[in-house]
Amino acid sequence: MRIPEETRVVIIGAGSAGLSALRAVQKETDDYLMVGPGPLGTKCARAGCMPSKTLIRAARDYHRRGALSEQGISGGDGLVCDVPVVLRYVRRMRDQFAGHMAAAVRRLAGERLVPGPVRIQAPRWVEIDGHLVSAGAIVVATGSRPLVPEAWQPFQDHVLTGESLFEQEDLPGRIAVVGMGPIGLEIGQALSRLGIQVTGFDLLEMVGGLTDPDVNAKAVEVFGREFALHLGARAEVQAGAEGSGLTVRAGEARVGTDAHPGPRRERAYPGRGDGGAGGG
Repeated sequence: MRIPEETRVVIIGAGSAGLSALRAVQKETDDYLMVGPGPLGTKCARAGCMPSKTLIRAARDYHRRGALSEQGISGGDGLVCDVPVVLRYVRRMRDQFAGHMAAAVRRLAGERLVPGPVRIQAPRWVEIDGHLVSAGAIVVATGSRPLVPEAWQPFQDHVLTGESLFEQEDLPGRIAVVGMGPIGLEIGQALSRLGIQVTGFDLLEMVGGLTDPDVNAKAVEVFGREFALHLGARAEVQAGAEGSGLTVRAGEARVGTDAHPGPRRERAYPGRGDGGAGGG
């Protein structure tokens, strides 16, 4: 569409928050623009809850092989997990989820959906793809992106984030998960259940955002049965031996990780072409 010089509302971001804002705005006016500077499909569907839950389900199914004999099902000990196939399955399901969400954005925003880039130039003034637009109100719903600490940036080729984890063709045999919040715990547990040697690190001694010491102690015990935990010390990374990935240090702990076993995929999310939007 032709970008107008003036509109009542500009919504920057076409993810989950942007869609929520869109529904609210549409109740009041049809004079708005939704600007999607990145791929459509929402962060949740592309790189968050949906691919992670698919990975967790595959890991849980494989993990259950040890309990099958109790149900009279034999042969569980002979099951093998093919991590590259698991990752392809996760991406296939992810692309379906993200494709549905991208279609929903196009349907809801219609011709009011504009591809980026976008920049707020002044109060009530937005530059959209080189066009200056006066807006009565601006809704910023741009979400977030992974932050790699400055000290770790020289090692970025060995660092995976939520944006890149699911794009791997394969995963290394040893992975450190730094941050034992809810996401770190669930990803660490899933990777461990797939047969990867996982070590978890956190500056805090409380995991998963817990605040009750007794509950936390039980959680640490339960998760500690599945992968090693090093809590209460800041994690630092340094280069390992040549070609061997990184070494992660925290307090007295010193843990090696493996280099990537293969090249990363180029991300290709549904909606990219039409303008919508741990170390190892």
